[in-house]
Amino acid sequence: SRETGRLHHTSRASEEARLRGALQPREIATLPYVDLKERPNTVSAASPPATSARSLEKHRPWLERRCALRIELLVDPDEVTDAFGSLVSFLHARWQGTAAGSALDDERTRRFHENALPRLLDAGYLRMIRLADGDRTIAVFYGMASGTWWGYYLCGYDRERAGRIHLGHLALQAAMDLARCEGATE
Repeated sequence: SRETGRLHHTSRASEEARLRGALQPREIATLPYVDLKERPNTVSAASPPATSARSLEKHRPWLERRCALRIELLVDPDEVTDAFGSLVSFLHARWQGTAAGSALDDERTRRFHENALPRLLDAGYLRMIRLADGDRTIAVFYGMASGTWWGYYLCGYDRERAGRIHLGHLALQAAMDLARCEGATE
């Protein structure tokens, strides 16, 4: 309808006074996957290379000697919000100075996730994993799960705290370990 010279659009979402979010992919590509049914140390076409596995075997003990490592699957909405804030900071620091910046530097994208996270958590789909040294968050994995499938969305870590330790790889390994514990197969 036209009012005062402006075109107004109405939609079902606004008529119901609820906002619904949907992401529409710009392109669709086949993504690699890891078969979690295989034994953790078995190499397959979808598994990380053996050198990566050996690297993780070294880096986790290094980290555990440097700090009181805690790995937590977050289920409290406030903790999820705090971890997401850490993830935003980690990714901003990582991509600062690049032309595109971090995906979460865009305020609309960040708000979308801030609104979606509690809903994903309530629905049982969110998998937010925090690696911490005491009260200090040092890495965050943000993914989703449905049935026997776990998906990776974003991961970030404290680059200053990491030093030579592969915190990002350790966070991904923690996610795969927790996925296996939950019975995920992919």
